Amino acid sequence: MKAAAVDTARCGIVVIGRNEGERLRRSLTSAVASGCPVVYVDSRSTDDSVMVAKELGAEVVELDVAAKLSAALARHTGALAMMAAHPAVQYLQFIDGDCVLSSGWIERSVAALDADISLVAVCGFRREAEPRRNVFHRVVSIEWQLGGVGDVDAFGGDVMIRASAYRAAGGYNPTVVAGEDPDLSSRLRSGGGRLERLDGIATTHDIAMHSVKQWWKRAERGGYGGALVADLHRHTDRLYWHETKRSLLWGGVAPLVALVALRFTRIPLLLVAAKYALSTVRAARGATGHDLRFIDRAAWGVSCVAASVPGAIGAARYLLEARRGRQPHIIEYK
Repeated sequence: MKAAAVDTARCGIVVIGRNEGERLRRSLTSAVASGCPVVYVDSRSTDDSVMVAKELGAEVVELDVAAKLSAALARHTGALAMMAAHPAVQYLQFIDGDCVLSSGWIERSVAALDADISLVAVCGFRREAEPRRNVFHRVVSIEWQLGGVGDVDAFGGDVMIRASAYRAAGGYNPTVVAGEDPDLSSRLRSGGGRLERLDGIATTHDIAMHSVKQWWKRAERGGYGGALVADLHRHTDRLYWHETKRSLLWGGVAPLVALVALRFTRIPLLLVAAKYALSTVRAARGATGHDLRFIDRAAWGVSCVAASVPGAIGAARYLLEARRGRQPHIIEYK
């Protein structure tokens, strides 16, 4: 069924990016085509991102050279700029500069928020543009399709949020350099709002990942962000608390103990290897998506288990920095 037309003045689109190249042009083209006002926030790109955004008709905000960069800072800066320039905006659609909005997504999201005042944010699924480009794209393609539809505890970076709820929750926290979406999700829910995933593709994404180093850094960033969010919410909903403890145990403590114990016995190493093998099989069986082949499921299973090591390193790094009173820092993988 074709989505109803939307009063484009009611929805504003915030796009963030840094050196996204041609991907940004595709992203902004899809956003501008919606007819909604578009704000592009640039995180000190060294390519022609700002020029491209202006050519396509987006309002451009460039982050200050002294600012500590993060996706949360970019999104929050864009949201404030959007609400100030377009006070009639009721809904804020956030997307990253490596994503393209799906046709009809804006209309469908607005309709869902219009229909239920208790709903404060809606998201959909991402689709990887070229899932068969390499093993890393296969893995990420499966990741985007995990989870069901209906009420969710957290959303990702492609989300439409009710502007009034965004203000009430305080918006994205610029100091949260990783895990910014679960953090905001938690605060929106604590205010009594519901988050919902709609059954449909919200954006098409291009991760452009080509190396083990990129994969490793992304996994490390995930562990770092999980520990940061767990720390922030340790006295409330304990978000990511159990996940962080599990990551530290099986990605850090267990393999280290097994390696140290090799001097005396192989049993701990065999137990850890058995745990890894079982977890790989479980993850592979739990992979969801269309037309998945054995190699896709195997890659996903191996990636999930292998990622526990850089994930544990990221979590440990955050905890050490927090203990020493250091400010969180961004981990880039692109």
